[in-house]
Amino acid sequence: MLRPVNPADLPSLLALQARTLPNAARSRKSLASGARWALPYGALIGEWLPRRLRRHAWLLSRRGMAAGVVEVHQRLGPTCWEVGCLQARRSDGEALIEMLEAASGAVADLKGRSLFLRLDADSPANAAAGNARFTQYSFEELFVRQASTPLAPAARPDNGLVRRAGDEDNHAIYRLYQAVVPAPAREAKGMTFGQWQDSLELPQGWRRRETFVLDRGADVAGCLMLSGSRRDSIVDVLIAPEDLDGAESLISAGLHAAGDARKVLCLAPGHQQFLARPLQALGFRKSSELVLHVRHTTARVKERELVPAGAMPR
Repeated sequence: MLRPVNPADLPSLLALQARTLPNAARSRKSLASGARWALPYGALIGEWLPRRLRRHAWLLSRRGMAAGVVEVHQRLGPTCWEVGCLQARRSDGEALIEMLEAASGAVADLKGRSLFLRLDADSPANAAAGNARFTQYSFEELFVRQASTPLAPAARPDNGLVRRAGDEDNHAIYRLYQAVVPAPAREAKGMTFGQWQDSLELPQGWRRRETFVLDRGADVAGCLMLSGSRRDSIVDVLIAPEDLDGAESLISAGLHAAGDARKVLCLAPGHQQFLARPLQALGFRKSSELVLHVRHTTARVKERELVPAGAMPR
């Protein structure tokens, strides 16, 4: 039986933690903290949180004992949700499937469009995700840079200029997304500006700090979004392969803006594997490989739309 968690489930969650595998879901917040055993205690009071911070969690019980737990939370927009916790007893693939199916149905009830799931490449939960009708649409390489790594002054690119983005860059950044990101990933995240914006990841308690662009006159050739908490930061880099020579300057600008962050993470998607070289040149080290899954709960809009002025997240 699968049912919503409530405050009375705290003892069951504590007992479950001692018997289950680590959390299989690899949200950005868990990647930054390194926590693999964090159960969704915050979801116990989810009904009292502001709607924009809503989280929902369900407990799977069998024969009166807790057998698994799954938690979902919103991404940047209300149509996109992500699995933040997915834990079950060892070798219980059926429990993982049951929980993912139930979470997908709940997201549909909440009028969500998509439910995202990030897993380690070698996680047994990948098979369960496929059986629960999730689609694998890409993979990522996680790079981590520690604060103790020396950082040289930011260098100007040989061709162009790295600068902070303004509202006037919205159209150009969206065109870059359409040009660089392969169709399967765009269909997963969103074919329209609004859908893409909803799918962006900004964990609870984090904020968008800066957006930088690589400006080469005719158009934006690269974009970096910096977000983070008080201790950790993540840079999202999007750049065309032919403009790779400007990637190091773009990433360096983001690192300087990150300031005294304990560590800086970068999730390089499969279509941007060439970022490994500039990232490693700036002191990042590859940490792990991850697989990205999505399940669409409603019909997807595939028509393009105009970008509203001033709508880019900052």
